[in-house]
Formats: sequence, structure tokens, C-alpha cells
Amino acid sequence: MTDNGKTFLALTGDQNFWDSKLPILYLGRWCLSYEMEKENPEILKQVCDYHWDDRKKFYLDSLYLGDLQERILIHLIPRLNKIHNRNHSERFYKILFKAWLIHFLPAVFDRYSCLKACSQNGEKLFTHVIDLNYVPPSLNQFLMDSNTDSYNHYLFSEVLKYSQIAIDSLEVKLDSKYLDLSQDNDLQALLSGQGGFKSLLKNLSSRIASRLNSLVVSRNNSNLSKANYTKLHLKLGQIPVAYPEIHGLGKALDLSLRKELCEGFQAKSEFEEMFLKLLEHHLPVYTLESFQDLEKQALETYPKNVRLIYSGNGLADDGFRFFCAHAMEQGAKIVTMQHGGFVDTAKFSAYGEYEYEYGDYHLSWGWNDPSHSVIPFYINKVIDPVSPSKQGDILVCFYSVYRFANRMDSWVQSSQMLLTLDRLIEMVECLKPEVQKLVKLRFHRNFGWDEQLRFEDRCPQIRTENINSGSLFSSMKNARLVVGTYNTTILLECLAMNFPIVVFWSPDLDEISEKAKPRYRMLEDAKILFSDPQQFASHLAEVHENVESWWEGEKVQETKKRFLEQSMHVSEDYIQDFLTLTGKLLKETV
Repeated sequence: MTDNGKTFLALTGDQNFWDSKLPILYLGRWCLSYEMEKENPEILKQVCDYHWDDRKKFYLDSLYLGDLQERILIHLIPRLNKIHNRNHSERFYKILFKAWLIHFLPAVFDRYSCLKACSQNGEKLFTHVIDLNYVPPSLNQFLMDSNTDSYNHYLFSEVLKYSQIAIDSLEVKLDSKYLDLSQDNDLQALLSGQGGFKSLLKNLSSRIASRLNSLVVSRNNSNLSKANYTKLHLKLGQIPVAYPEIHGLGKALDLSLRKELCEGFQAKSEFEEMFLKLLEHHLPVYTLESFQDLEKQALETYPKNVRLIYSGNGLADDGFRFFCAHAMEQGAKIVTMQHGGFVDTAKFSAYGEYEYEYGDYHLSWGWNDPSHSVIPFYINKVIDPVSPSKQGDILVCFYSVYRFANRMDSWVQSSQMLLTLDRLIEMVECLKPEVQKLVKLRFHRNFGWDEQLRFEDRCPQIRTENINSGSLFSSMKNARLVVGTYNTTILLECLAMNFPIVVFWSPDLDEISEKAKPRYRMLEDAKILFSDPQQFASHLAEVHENVESWWEGEKVQETKKRFLEQSMHVSEDYIQDFLTLTGKLLKETV
């Protein structure tokens, strides 16, 4: 402690805002680079506990935030109609607006909870905050911003500004240019479309198609290959076009309009009072100031008399959501398409629930859910069989998540990423030396945790690669066995290809639903799924020399068959099956 008894609270990893003259407490591990932890391991003792490490709290918070989202939407919808002189339905605004709310509300709640918990540790805390006037112009931009130190420093600052959290602060005025929106190139490439001449061609072709097509299949987010997308449209007698992404335009905020929008909401807690104040300043401009601009662009880009819309992962495209909402009110049916192996099995998923609300139907990969309008169908990805190499690697596939939480899905959040890495390393260290020699660990995108560097320092004997090394399927061609470490598509894809796979994951961080548990118990019984590192290592010691003998055994093959029957179906002619389904659904829209 210094003479004034204060401790400086670092909010993010941006050291420009740290006060090195005071002892420092770090709000979370996102504040620390790997180099800092490596040079001074004791620094971890100066990091606040993460509130969602209590997974029971995480689940209860997901229920609370789901309820709060509905209350906010119900409050805003009639006021938005009045402001825009429209009479849009509740579902219209949910399609357009809830995609942002299911990210922004948990993000603010997470930042608030971190600060609140830290403020109650008995220390007199002091920090630096930012005074800006910035609203990401689109959901796409928000998703990119939300993994940056600069935007999150701003968000933490806003929470402190509008709440009663007992942390002293010094306000620093900055221009919005401070926000470095290009620092995560991987994320930008993941979320953004292409520009230039290709974009011009997209716009031109979409204008032509907008006058002729009565069916929209968004190729950008349907997982169809370009060839299959073209083939499908030609068979339907339509113009194949990849519609350009449309995002909200930046405009000056009308603060009087925003204040009017949020007045009258019955807040039930300090957090809700604070959030409503933030909402005034952070509502996307496409819901207010640039609403008519987005409306004009969307309606000029997409077909006028559409009857059926297929949508995969189109969540971040503001114009596409507006078009869907508008077409829905004109009588079109929306079919959301499964695009990952997580939603069906997750204990809870805010995005999954949004997709159910978004669509009239949800096209699954084969599973059914009587509580929603699910159509059991086929996986919409091309599953090209890959044969294992009998003398190949044991390919361990790892993943990554954003440094800052921004959605309520039952999997790893924020700094829990490093806990899963520790468990992975524990598992690798349990393997016998002869098995370790076969292991190659494949890393995903680096969102700032530097997992590959951390792993290589602790397990230098293990070979590594990442997604820049080539496609997953290319790596599989040189592998005898795949090891999955997370609850998503890789398990289903390997089972569908009959490619040997075992899964090692943490059930306390990748919670699955009650309805999915019997399926996963089958995998455990067949020694395909493990959570104990010693048991996993013992299994690999038994099978690594002759994986084929174990994998082709009767129990494993029967388990694989039963699991796929309940989880994912592969079509022999996806385009023809898609055409048949489309014809059936089009008849229902007449």
C-alpha cells in the first residue's frame, strides 16, 4: 500500500492507462500478456477471481438475462414504432434488434459483475476511465470491437460512470479514434465481407435478382459450396447471387430521442438502472438514427416478393436481418439452418433460442425437438471422406474464445480458456512417451490468449500447428486418430466420415442438456468420450498402435451409428433433398 492507501485497478491490458506508481490489482487475466505471466508468475496472485467461474451462477445469470432481454424488448417495441411511424410486429424487432441485445446485455452484465465483485474485496481502489461518445455502427463492428482492449476499457468506464460501484476514478477525455478497430485481423476477416470490384458485382447482381427471385438462400451463411449454391438456384429457376452484406451506417446520436425511448422502464435492481442509462447511449444506430437508411438499402438489395428465406449464420448482417423481418411481415417464411454442432446439445444457448424465434422453422442436421418447429434434415456441409493414415499422427484439436465474454452459451467464457489449456496440458503429460511422440496439437485462432506459445513452453516435446498451417481435413489425412477437446462440429464430422476420434473435454465447462446426456453416455461407454486425463491416457496407450482394430469394433461402430441417428444425418444427394423440401415449404406459403 502507498501512503494514500489506494490500489490501482487495471481494467484491461492497455498499459497506457495503468498507474505504475501504485500497487496494481488486475480485474481479470485478460489484463495480462503471456510474457508478463512468464516473467513474474507471482503476478497471478494480483488478479481478481472471475465471477463466472461459479458455473451455477453462470446458469442462473443466463436465466435472469434471458428474462431481462424480453422485458427490455417489450418496453422498446411500441416506442420504436412511434418514433419511426411504423406498426411493425414484436417479431420484426426481435429479428432485427435481439441479435445485438443477446451480445451487448451479457457483455455489460459481465463487466458490471467483475467490477462489483472486485470492489468488495476490502481494498480502496482507483482506476482511469475513458470519456468517449462512440456507438459501433453495426452488430458486425460490435463483435469486432468487443474483443479489443480499447472498446472494453470504454465499456468498463461506462459501467463505472452510470453505476454506484465504489471504485474511485479519474476521467480521461479521448477522441473516438482511440478505439483501434483493426487490431484483430483474424476476427475482422472472420466477420467481414470482401470489398472492391467483387462487392460491386455482388451489388449489381443482387439488384437484378431482387426483381426476379422468390426464394432467398444466403450463400454467405448457408455452408453451401459455390457450385452447389449455383446448381440449387438454377434448378429452382432463379438467379444465383451472393447478396452483399449490409451494415448500419454511422450517424450522430440523437440523445433526446434515446432518452425518450428508455423512459418508463421499471428497473428492479441497481444493475438494471445502470443498464438503462447505458442503453440510451449504446443502442445501435440502425434501430434509431439510421433505421431508414438501412431499410432503404435492404429493400433495394433483396427480392421484393420473396416467399421463402433460408438463413444460416447471418446474425451479424444488419441488412439481411432487416430484410428477413420485413419479408416475414409480408408473409414469407424463414427457415434458420443449423451451422454448428453445439446448439442441439448445449445446456443453454442464447443464440440457439434466438434462431428458434427468428425462424418459422429450424432446419437441423437430423435431430428433432418437439418444443420448437424443428425439421430434421441433413448436414449442409459437404462431408468428403478422409481416410486415416495407419502410421500417422494423433491430431489433437484445440479451440479458442474471446478474451471478453459477450454471449450466454454453456461453454468456456473468457479466462476459463486458460483453465481448459491447463487441463489439456495435464492430459498430455499423462500420456506415455511413445504416445506423446505421435501427438500433434492443432490450435485455432489466437484471440489474445497466446495458447500455442503457452503450450509450446510447457510441452516442448509436442509438435504443434495452427489453422494457418492448412485446413483441418488436410491435417487429418496425415493422422491415425483425431482428439476433440470441445463440444462442436468436429465430433459429428469425424463420426460421419467414420474417422477414428476420441474426445477429451471438461463437462463442468462444456455443460450439455439433459436430453443430450444419454447420447454422450453412449460415447463414454464406448470409450470415445473422456473427462479424466488418466483414463484418457490409459485408453490411448491401449489403442494407439492399432487404432483401426478398436475403432472398427462392434461396440464402437454400433455406438457411432446410434449417435448419428440422433444427432446428424448425411444426404446422398443434398441438392435434390433440399429441392424436395423447398417445394413442400413453398406450397405452404401460397
